[in-house]
Amino acid sequence: MRPALAITEGMFNDIGESNIKVGRKYGQNNRLLEDVIIHEKSLDQINRVVIKAKRGELKSEELSEGIQLVLYDGYRYEEVRQTKKPKKTHPHSRIAFEQYVMNIDLRTFNDVDLNEANYSNTFKMQNIGELSKSIDSLSSDYMTEIEAFANTTYLRTGIKSLHQMEKPLVAKNFSGRNDYLEKISNRDRNRVLTSAKEHVTVQLNSFSNQKNVFFVREKMINLHRLWRDDKFVTAYAALLLFFVGAPLGAIIRKGGFGLPIVVALTIFLTYHFAGTLFKNSAEDGSLHPFWGTWLTSIILTIVGIIAVLRATKDKSVFDVERLKLTLRRPLQFILKKTRNG
Repeated sequence: MRPALAITEGMFNDIGESNIKVGRKYGQNNRLLEDVIIHEKSLDQINRVVIKAKRGELKSEELSEGIQLVLYDGYRYEEVRQTKKPKKTHPHSRIAFEQYVMNIDLRTFNDVDLNEANYSNTFKMQNIGELSKSIDSLSSDYMTEIEAFANTTYLRTGIKSLHQMEKPLVAKNFSGRNDYLEKISNRDRNRVLTSAKEHVTVQLNSFSNQKNVFFVREKMINLHRLWRDDKFVTAYAALLLFFVGAPLGAIIRKGGFGLPIVVALTIFLTYHFAGTLFKNSAEDGSLHPFWGTWLTSIILTIVGIIAVLRATKDKSVFDVERLKLTLRRPLQFILKKTRNG
């Protein structure tokens, strides 16, 4: 419906049988273009046609199966395909134009089936059952990948080959850290040390690269778990905020309309930002996904229970006098010890 949305500034965009790049979009619905570069695709997947224009304009009707691209002040370059053996020369044609009209077919571009696996396999578009299934599948693949990497690393270390050596000979010749190196020539010793150093470097690089791969795998599993648990937390939070707000509204009797609004906003913003912080921590594995989604709700539930109990006893939110008495005793004790000391 809005063809300009299919084109992003500063990068090539596949649209129909063309690859289009524009420097800037402007005007109504971003239909006007500047610095247009177009690569037309051929059947043999070789780029032979390049079109460059200073300006362009997108013209189409809503719900149409194509768009019309009108280019102004540009050139069209085309490499002439040779039927004979290629020579040193590369024949091509170059045409300058003041206005050039292109019709782009969008039937395949708009033919999107949201039920396809390409769209349904993202965790944000799955239901609870699909998320649980994806979590099991990803966890199983993750453990298999860890086991495969561990076995590969074990084989690369060469430890397995030690079992093929004569054990009495190894026990006899190796009694200290440098015993083995002292029994061989300097040339072989340098070769052994260089080989060991290179082997350790390769293993460290392999560990570093695989660590990044495992981090991505674990993060994807955590995202699936967070998204699944968040479906339950969202429903529970709607009841929870009412459960907390109702007794607080009954307790807060002073301040008119303003004070309850301030308290409600404070509680909601604290709940929201704390939940975002815990979820971000759970994505990279710093916190378990369960606690990342449920911790703020559990804390707020405890606050709600305390608020309900105080509301039923017709008490205020905070008993300031009792708080002063509670803090006064330890402060007096500390001051007394300080003076005596």
